[in-house]
Amino acid sequence: MACPTWLRTLLEGPQQIFSSFEYSYSDNGKEYKGTDEQAFVRLCREAGMGQKFTRCKRPQTNGKAEGVIRTLMEMWHRKEQFTDRKQRQISLLPFINFYNAANPHKSIGGTTPYEKRFECFYGLTNV
Repeated sequence: MACPTWLRTLLEGPQQIFSSFEYSYSDNGKEYKGTDEQAFVRLCREAGMGQKFTRCKRPQTNGKAEGVIRTLMEMWHRKEQFTDRKQRQISLLPFINFYNAANPHKSIGGTTPYEKRFECFYGLTNV
């Protein structure tokens, strides 16, 4: 099974970015659990990230993932038309960049996730 593009991009990025993640949190899908034969499991281990999983038969524990999916659908997917899967994949990266670097979030004091991460790494504000 191929590794998710977002994880490969994250892990191949600057060391300081992915080294700050202690674990990935996912559902119990077979692509996220198992042995090093699964690309996701192998990459998490290579990056030194642990894995945590939602509780089985408890959809309430999957709330964060469902929130991300809802945001993607409302802010991006429903507002664009795609001719094929490849076009949708290509369109996703600019949206993620916008969402993390240009879109302020109420939950983190009106800053962007990029600003918040920069503040955590370097103790600086107003990037």
